[in-house]
Amino acid sequence: MDTNAKNTGQYIADLRKGKDLTQQQLADLLGVTNKAVSKWENGQGLPDIGILLQLADTLGVSTDELLQGRGADSGIQGAGTQDAGMQEPAPPAGPPAAEPRRHTAPKRIVGILLSVFGSLGLITQILYFTAGRRLGLVYEIACFEQIANVIVALLLAAGILVLLGARPSRKTAQSLLIVSAAAIFVYLAAAIPLFGAHAVSIIRYSPDHQNKLVLRYDTGTGKTALLKQGILWFAQCRDIFPFTASEGDFKIQWLVDDVCAVTYMSDDDGSIHQYVATYGARGDQAGYTSPYSVVASLGWRTELSGAVWSIETSQDGIGIRQGTETTIYSWQDCVPFGTTAVVLCKDGVPEWTIALNEDCFVEYGYVRGGCSITLCRVSMEKTAAFVFQSTNPA
Repeated sequence: MDTNAKNTGQYIADLRKGKDLTQQQLADLLGVTNKAVSKWENGQGLPDIGILLQLADTLGVSTDELLQGRGADSGIQGAGTQDAGMQEPAPPAGPPAAEPRRHTAPKRIVGILLSVFGSLGLITQILYFTAGRRLGLVYEIACFEQIANVIVALLLAAGILVLLGARPSRKTAQSLLIVSAAAIFVYLAAAIPLFGAHAVSIIRYSPDHQNKLVLRYDTGTGKTALLKQGILWFAQCRDIFPFTASEGDFKIQWLVDDVCAVTYMSDDDGSIHQYVATYGARGDQAGYTSPYSVVASLGWRTELSGAVWSIETSQDGIGIRQGTETTIYSWQDCVPFGTTAVVLCKDGVPEWTIALNEDCFVEYGYVRGGCSITLCRVSMEKTAAFVFQSTNPA
Protein backbone atom coordinates (compact mmCIF):
# COMPACT_ATOMS: atom_id res chain seq x y z
CA MET A 1 0.00 0.00 0.00
CA ASP A 2 1.35 3.47 -0.88
CA THR A 3 2.67 5.14 2.30
CA ASN A 4 1.70 8.63 1.11
CA ALA A 5 -1.84 7.47 0.35
CA LYS A 6 -2.02 5.84 3.79
CA ASN A 7 -0.79 9.01 5.55
CA THR A 8 -3.13 11.20 3.52
CA GLY A 9 -6.04 8.91 4.30
CA GLN A 10 -5.30 8.95 8.04
CA TYR A 11 -5.00 12.73 7.90
CA ILE A 12 -8.40 13.02 6.12
CA ALA A 13 -10.00 10.76 8.74
CA ASP A 14 -8.56 12.78 11.63
CA LEU A 15 -9.63 16.09 10.12
CA ARG A 16 -13.12 14.75 9.41
CA LYS A 17 -13.57 13.50 12.94
CA GLY A 18 -12.16 16.73 14.29
CA LYS A 19 -15.03 18.52 12.52
CA ASP A 20 -17.48 15.94 13.91
CA LEU A 21 -18.48 14.72 10.46
CA THR A 22 -19.42 11.20 9.40
CA GLN A 23 -18.15 9.69 6.17
CA GLN A 24 -21.61 10.09 4.66
CA GLN A 25 -21.85 13.76 5.66
CA LEU A 26 -18.44 14.52 4.15
CA ALA A 27 -19.42 12.62 1.00
CA ASP A 28 -22.62 14.70 0.68
CA LEU A 29 -20.61 17.92 0.98
CA LEU A 30 -18.28 16.80 -1.80
CA GLY A 31 -20.93 15.21 -4.02
CA VAL A 32 -19.36 11.73 -3.87
CA THR A 33 -20.31 8.43 -2.24
CA ASN A 34 -19.32 7.35 1.27
CA LYS A 35 -17.48 4.43 -0.39
CA ALA A 36 -15.11 6.92 -2.01
CA VAL A 37 -14.40 8.59 1.35
CA SER A 38 -13.78 5.17 2.92
CA LYS A 39 -11.27 4.32 0.16
CA TRP A 40 -9.31 7.53 0.79
CA GLU A 41 -9.20 7.07 4.56
CA ASN A 42 -8.00 3.47 4.23
CA GLY A 43 -5.21 4.44 1.87
CA GLN A 44 -6.73 2.61 -1.10
CA GLY A 45 -6.60 5.67 -3.32
CA LEU A 46 -6.28 9.44 -3.43
CA PRO A 47 -8.98 11.97 -4.29
CA ASP A 48 -9.17 13.13 -7.88
CA ILE A 49 -7.60 16.48 -8.75
CA GLY A 50 -11.08 17.96 -9.31
CA ILE A 51 -12.18 17.02 -5.78
CA LEU A 52 -8.87 17.60 -3.97
CA LEU A 53 -9.21 21.39 -3.77
CA GLN A 54 -12.82 21.15 -2.55
CA LEU A 55 -11.81 18.52 0.03
CA ALA A 56 -8.94 20.65 1.37
CA ASP A 57 -11.20 23.69 1.60
CA THR A 58 -13.89 21.67 3.41
CA LEU A 59 -11.39 20.31 5.97
CA GLY A 60 -9.67 23.70 6.39
CA VAL A 61 -6.14 22.81 5.19
CA SER A 62 -4.05 23.36 2.08
CA THR A 63 -3.76 20.81 -0.69
CA ASP A 64 -0.03 20.42 0.07
CA GLU A 65 -0.74 19.57 3.69
CA LEU A 66 -3.43 17.15 2.58
CA LEU A 67 -1.14 15.32 0.12
CA GLN A 68 1.79 15.23 2.60
CA GLY A 69 -0.47 13.82 5.29
CA ARG A 70 0.81 16.32 7.82
CA GLY A 71 -0.43 15.48 11.25
CA ALA A 72 -1.22 11.91 10.42
CA ASP A 73 1.68 10.56 12.57
CA SER A 74 2.11 13.44 15.05
CA GLY A 75 -1.58 13.28 16.02
CA ILE A 76 -4.24 15.90 15.57
CA GLN A 77 -6.45 16.89 18.42
CA GLY A 78 -9.95 15.92 17.44
CA ALA A 79 -12.54 13.20 17.64
CA GLY A 80 -10.35 10.81 15.67
CA THR A 81 -7.26 10.85 18.01
CA GLN A 82 -8.82 11.11 21.44
CA ASP A 83 -9.79 7.45 21.60
CA ALA A 84 -8.53 4.96 19.07
CA GLY A 85 -11.24 2.56 20.17
CA MET A 86 -13.91 5.02 19.00
CA GLN A 87 -12.64 5.11 15.43
CA GLU A 88 -14.90 3.77 12.74
CA PRO A 89 -13.88 0.21 11.76
CA ALA A 90 -12.10 0.14 8.44
CA PRO A 91 -13.16 -2.38 5.85
CA PRO A 92 -10.64 -5.14 5.07
CA ALA A 93 -7.94 -4.32 2.57
CA GLY A 94 -8.54 -5.46 -0.95
CA PRO A 95 -9.73 -4.16 -4.26
CA PRO A 96 -12.04 -1.12 -4.11
CA ALA A 97 -15.68 -2.06 -3.67
CA ALA A 98 -17.83 -1.22 -6.67
CA GLU A 99 -20.76 1.09 -6.11
CA PRO A 100 -24.08 -0.82 -6.01
CA ARG A 101 -26.01 -0.48 -9.22
CA ARG A 102 -29.08 1.55 -8.76
CA HIS A 103 -32.17 -0.31 -9.94
CA THR A 104 -33.80 2.39 -12.05
CA ALA A 105 -35.37 0.07 -14.66
CA PRO A 106 -38.57 -0.66 -12.65
CA LYS A 107 -38.97 3.04 -11.91
CA ARG A 108 -38.61 3.88 -15.57
CA ILE A 109 -41.23 1.28 -16.51
CA VAL A 110 -43.63 2.74 -13.94
CA GLY A 111 -42.90 6.25 -15.21
CA ILE A 112 -43.50 5.21 -18.81
CA LEU A 113 -46.80 3.52 -17.92
CA LEU A 114 -48.01 6.55 -15.96
CA SER A 115 -47.05 8.86 -18.80
CA VAL A 116 -48.76 6.63 -21.41
CA PHE A 117 -52.01 6.43 -19.43
CA GLY A 118 -51.87 10.16 -18.75
CA SER A 119 -51.27 10.92 -22.43
CA LEU A 120 -54.16 8.66 -23.49
CA GLY A 121 -56.41 10.38 -20.97
CA LEU A 122 -55.31 13.79 -22.23
CA ILE A 123 -56.03 12.79 -25.84
CA THR A 124 -59.44 11.45 -24.79
CA GLN A 125 -60.28 14.70 -23.01
CA ILE A 126 -59.16 16.82 -25.96
CA LEU A 127 -61.26 14.72 -28.38
CA TYR A 128 -64.21 14.95 -26.00
CA PHE A 129 -64.04 18.72 -25.63
CA THR A 130 -63.65 19.22 -29.40
CA ALA A 131 -65.21 16.54 -31.61
CA GLY A 132 -67.29 14.87 -28.86
CA ARG A 133 -69.11 18.03 -27.90
CA ARG A 134 -69.97 18.73 -31.55
CA LEU A 135 -71.44 15.21 -31.81
CA GLY A 136 -73.56 15.84 -28.73
CA LEU A 137 -71.54 13.60 -26.41
CA VAL A 138 -71.34 14.46 -22.72
CA TYR A 139 -70.30 12.60 -19.61
CA GLU A 140 -73.26 10.68 -18.24
CA ILE A 141 -72.22 11.81 -14.75
CA ALA A 142 -71.36 15.51 -15.02
CA CYS A 143 -68.74 15.58 -12.25
CA PHE A 144 -66.70 13.00 -14.18
CA GLU A 145 -65.51 15.87 -16.38
CA GLN A 146 -63.66 17.41 -13.44
CA ILE A 147 -62.57 14.04 -12.04
CA ALA A 148 -61.11 13.04 -15.41
CA ASN A 149 -59.22 16.35 -15.62
CA VAL A 150 -57.68 15.79 -12.18
CA ILE A 151 -56.73 12.17 -12.96
CA VAL A 152 -55.08 13.13 -16.26
CA ALA A 153 -53.07 15.90 -14.61
CA LEU A 154 -51.95 13.64 -11.74
CA LEU A 155 -50.94 10.80 -14.09
CA LEU A 156 -48.87 13.11 -16.26
CA ALA A 157 -47.23 14.79 -13.26
CA ALA A 158 -46.44 11.45 -11.61
CA GLY A 159 -45.01 10.07 -14.85
CA ILE A 160 -42.73 13.08 -15.27
CA LEU A 161 -41.56 12.89 -11.68
CA VAL A 162 -40.74 9.20 -11.93
CA LEU A 163 -38.99 9.45 -15.31
CA LEU A 164 -36.95 12.58 -14.63
CA GLY A 165 -36.53 11.94 -10.95
CA ALA A 166 -35.27 8.36 -10.95
CA ARG A 167 -32.12 9.69 -9.24
CA PRO A 168 -33.08 13.25 -8.36
CA SER A 169 -31.32 15.60 -6.02
CA ARG A 170 -33.49 17.28 -3.46
CA LYS A 171 -33.37 20.56 -5.37
CA THR A 172 -34.33 18.85 -8.64
CA ALA A 173 -37.26 17.03 -7.00
CA GLN A 174 -38.53 20.28 -5.49
CA SER A 175 -38.30 22.01 -8.87
CA LEU A 176 -40.21 19.20 -10.57
CA LEU A 177 -42.91 19.29 -7.91
CA ILE A 178 -43.33 23.05 -8.32
CA VAL A 179 -43.51 22.80 -12.12
CA SER A 180 -45.97 19.87 -11.97
CA ALA A 181 -48.18 21.63 -9.42
CA ALA A 182 -48.22 24.75 -11.58
CA ALA A 183 -49.12 22.70 -14.69
CA ILE A 184 -51.95 20.95 -12.83
CA PHE A 185 -53.29 24.27 -11.57
CA VAL A 186 -53.23 25.86 -15.03
CA TYR A 187 -54.86 22.78 -16.62
CA LEU A 188 -57.66 22.59 -14.05
CA ALA A 189 -58.18 26.36 -14.01
CA ALA A 190 -58.71 26.28 -17.77
CA ALA A 191 -60.77 23.08 -17.96
CA ILE A 192 -63.22 23.37 -15.06
CA PRO A 193 -64.77 26.80 -15.79
CA LEU A 194 -65.04 26.15 -19.53
CA PHE A 195 -66.40 22.64 -19.60
CA GLY A 196 -69.35 21.61 -17.49
CA ALA A 197 -68.49 23.11 -14.10
CA HIS A 198 -72.17 24.05 -13.59
CA ALA A 199 -73.76 20.78 -14.74
CA VAL A 200 -75.52 18.34 -12.42
CA SER A 201 -76.56 14.79 -13.33
CA ILE A 202 -79.77 13.18 -12.06
CA ILE A 203 -80.06 9.41 -12.55
CA ARG A 204 -83.05 7.23 -11.66
CA TYR A 205 -83.65 3.56 -12.49
CA SER A 206 -87.01 2.02 -13.30
CA PRO A 207 -88.58 -0.36 -10.74
CA ASP A 208 -87.44 -3.38 -12.81
CA HIS A 209 -83.97 -1.79 -13.34
CA GLN A 210 -84.30 -2.28 -17.10
CA ASN A 211 -84.47 1.43 -17.96
CA LYS A 212 -82.53 4.42 -16.72
CA LEU A 213 -83.54 8.09 -16.66
CA VAL A 214 -80.54 10.42 -17.01
CA LEU A 215 -81.07 14.18 -16.75
CA ARG A 216 -78.35 16.82 -17.08
CA TYR A 217 -79.31 20.08 -15.39
CA ASP A 218 -77.33 23.26 -16.03
CA THR A 219 -77.38 25.35 -12.86
CA GLY A 220 -76.23 28.40 -14.79
CA THR A 221 -78.97 28.51 -17.43
CA GLY A 222 -81.64 26.33 -15.80
CA LYS A 223 -81.91 24.16 -18.93
CA THR A 224 -82.44 20.43 -18.61
CA ALA A 225 -81.45 17.75 -21.12
CA LEU A 226 -82.68 14.17 -21.33
CA LEU A 227 -79.73 11.91 -22.13
CA LYS A 228 -79.52 8.52 -23.76
CA GLN A 229 -76.77 5.94 -23.33
CA GLY A 230 -73.78 6.47 -25.60
CA ILE A 231 -70.30 4.93 -25.67
CA LEU A 232 -68.68 3.77 -22.41
CA TRP A 233 -69.31 6.47 -19.79
CA PHE A 234 -70.51 8.98 -22.37
CA ALA A 235 -74.12 9.83 -23.25
CA GLN A 236 -75.91 11.76 -25.99
CA CYS A 237 -78.55 14.45 -25.72
CA ARG A 238 -81.93 12.95 -26.56
CA ASP A 239 -84.12 16.02 -25.95
CA ILE A 240 -84.18 19.41 -24.21
CA PHE A 241 -86.98 20.36 -21.81
CA PRO A 242 -89.03 23.24 -23.30
CA PHE A 243 -88.99 25.24 -20.04
CA THR A 244 -86.21 26.01 -17.57
CA ALA A 245 -86.40 24.36 -14.16
CA SER A 246 -86.45 26.41 -10.97
CA GLU A 247 -83.41 25.53 -8.82
CA GLY A 248 -83.23 22.06 -10.34
CA ASP A 249 -86.14 20.79 -8.23
CA PHE A 250 -87.67 17.77 -9.99
CA LYS A 251 -90.31 15.28 -8.99
CA ILE A 252 -89.56 11.97 -10.72
CA GLN A 253 -92.18 9.21 -10.84
CA TRP A 254 -92.15 5.99 -12.83
CA LEU A 255 -95.75 5.37 -13.95
CA VAL A 256 -94.79 2.17 -15.80
CA ASP A 257 -91.45 0.38 -16.05
CA ASP A 258 -90.76 2.20 -19.31
CA VAL A 259 -92.65 5.48 -18.71
CA CYS A 260 -91.21 8.10 -16.33
CA ALA A 261 -92.89 11.44 -15.55
CA VAL A 262 -90.65 14.39 -14.60
CA THR A 263 -92.54 17.28 -12.99
CA TYR A 264 -90.96 20.67 -12.28
CA MET A 265 -91.70 24.35 -11.70
CA SER A 266 -90.43 26.95 -14.16
CA ASP A 267 -89.56 30.59 -13.64
CA ASP A 268 -90.35 31.18 -17.31
CA ASP A 269 -94.07 31.44 -16.58
CA GLY A 270 -94.29 30.53 -12.88
CA SER A 271 -96.28 27.38 -13.74
CA ILE A 272 -95.88 23.66 -13.27
CA HIS A 273 -94.69 21.59 -16.23
CA GLN A 274 -94.14 17.94 -16.98
CA TYR A 275 -91.93 15.98 -19.34
CA VAL A 276 -92.54 12.26 -19.85
CA ALA A 277 -89.62 10.05 -20.85
CA THR A 278 -90.68 6.89 -22.70
CA TYR A 279 -88.46 3.91 -23.44
CA GLY A 280 -90.60 1.49 -25.39
CA ALA A 281 -93.68 0.79 -27.49
CA ARG A 282 -96.71 -1.47 -27.28
CA GLY A 283 -96.67 -4.34 -29.73
CA ASP A 284 -96.57 -3.52 -33.41
CA GLN A 285 -95.26 0.06 -33.27
CA ALA A 286 -95.77 0.46 -37.01
CA GLY A 287 -99.50 0.03 -36.46
CA TYR A 288 -99.87 3.30 -34.55
CA THR A 289 -98.01 6.59 -34.25
CA SER A 290 -99.37 8.07 -30.98
CA PRO A 291 -101.10 6.96 -27.79
CA TYR A 292 -104.26 8.77 -28.92
CA SER A 293 -105.41 5.82 -31.02
CA VAL A 294 -105.07 3.38 -28.12
CA VAL A 295 -106.86 5.62 -25.61
CA ALA A 296 -109.64 6.45 -28.08
CA SER A 297 -110.26 2.91 -29.28
CA LEU A 298 -111.41 1.52 -25.92
CA GLY A 299 -113.39 2.60 -22.89
CA TRP A 300 -111.63 2.76 -19.50
CA ARG A 301 -113.06 2.40 -16.02
CA THR A 302 -112.00 2.10 -12.36
CA GLU A 303 -113.50 2.55 -8.91
CA LEU A 304 -111.89 4.95 -6.43
CA SER A 305 -113.18 5.46 -2.88
CA GLY A 306 -116.56 4.03 -3.83
CA ALA A 307 -116.91 6.34 -6.85
CA VAL A 308 -116.74 5.17 -10.44
CA TRP A 309 -114.14 6.91 -12.60
CA SER A 310 -113.97 6.53 -16.34
CA ILE A 311 -112.00 7.86 -19.29
CA GLU A 312 -113.97 8.54 -22.44
CA THR A 313 -113.11 10.05 -25.79
CA SER A 314 -115.15 12.04 -28.29
CA GLN A 315 -114.58 14.42 -31.16
CA ASP A 316 -114.06 17.17 -28.57
CA GLY A 317 -111.20 15.40 -26.83
CA ILE A 318 -110.48 13.14 -23.85
CA GLY A 319 -112.87 13.28 -20.92
CA ILE A 320 -112.30 12.19 -17.32
CA ARG A 321 -115.52 11.40 -15.48
CA GLN A 322 -115.49 11.45 -11.67
CA GLY A 323 -118.88 10.16 -10.59
CA THR A 324 -121.30 12.48 -12.35
CA GLU A 325 -118.79 15.23 -13.16
CA THR A 326 -116.79 15.17 -16.41
CA THR A 327 -113.82 17.31 -17.42
CA ILE A 328 -113.06 17.51 -21.13
CA TYR A 329 -109.49 18.10 -22.40
CA SER A 330 -109.47 19.15 -26.04
CA TRP A 331 -107.21 17.31 -28.43
CA GLN A 332 -105.18 20.51 -28.85
CA ASP A 333 -104.47 20.49 -25.10
CA CYS A 334 -103.32 16.85 -25.11
CA VAL A 335 -99.54 16.45 -25.48
CA PRO A 336 -98.26 13.02 -26.54
CA PHE A 337 -94.84 11.68 -25.46
CA GLY A 338 -93.55 8.87 -27.61
CA THR A 339 -96.19 6.23 -28.28
CA THR A 340 -96.98 5.31 -24.69
CA ALA A 341 -97.93 8.48 -22.79
CA VAL A 342 -100.09 11.60 -23.15
CA VAL A 343 -100.41 14.62 -20.84
CA LEU A 344 -103.82 16.33 -20.48
CA CYS A 345 -103.58 20.12 -20.10
CA LYS A 346 -105.87 23.07 -19.34
CA ASP A 347 -104.74 26.42 -20.73
CA GLY A 348 -101.26 25.03 -21.18
CA VAL A 349 -100.97 23.75 -17.61
CA PRO A 350 -100.69 19.94 -17.23
CA GLU A 351 -103.26 18.30 -14.95
CA TRP A 352 -103.23 14.56 -15.72
CA THR A 353 -100.89 12.03 -17.29
CA ILE A 354 -102.03 8.83 -19.03
CA ALA A 355 -99.55 5.99 -19.61
CA LEU A 356 -100.25 2.80 -21.55
CA ASN A 357 -99.48 -0.20 -19.39
CA GLU A 358 -97.40 -3.05 -20.75
CA ASP A 359 -100.47 -5.27 -21.21
CA CYS A 360 -101.67 -2.89 -23.94
CA PHE A 361 -100.81 -4.65 -27.18
CA VAL A 362 -101.28 -3.17 -30.64
CA GLU A 363 -101.22 -5.53 -33.60
CA TYR A 364 -101.83 -4.30 -37.15
CA GLY A 365 -103.41 -1.15 -35.71
CA TYR A 366 -105.87 -3.14 -33.58
CA VAL A 367 -105.81 -2.81 -29.77
CA ARG A 368 -106.59 -5.97 -27.90
CA GLY A 369 -109.23 -5.77 -25.18
CA GLY A 370 -108.61 -6.66 -21.56
CA CYS A 371 -105.70 -4.21 -21.23
CA SER A 372 -105.12 -1.32 -18.85
CA ILE A 373 -103.77 2.22 -18.59
CA THR A 374 -102.43 4.33 -15.70
CA LEU A 375 -103.75 7.79 -14.76
CA CYS A 376 -101.80 10.11 -12.46
CA ARG A 377 -102.44 13.73 -11.40
CA VAL A 378 -99.68 16.24 -12.21
CA SER A 379 -98.38 17.82 -9.01
CA MET A 380 -95.12 18.56 -7.22
CA GLU A 381 -96.58 16.76 -4.22
CA LYS A 382 -96.66 13.00 -3.85
CA THR A 383 -99.46 11.56 -6.00
CA ALA A 384 -100.85 8.08 -6.46
CA ALA A 385 -101.22 6.42 -9.84
CA PHE A 386 -104.57 4.79 -10.66
CA VAL A 387 -104.99 1.82 -12.98
CA PHE A 388 -108.00 1.84 -15.37
CA GLN A 389 -109.17 -1.38 -16.99
CA SER A 390 -110.63 -1.43 -20.49
CA THR A 391 -114.36 -1.99 -20.68
CA ASN A 392 -113.92 -4.10 -23.82
CA PRO A 393 -113.47 -7.83 -23.28
CA ALA A 394 -110.17 -9.47 -24.22
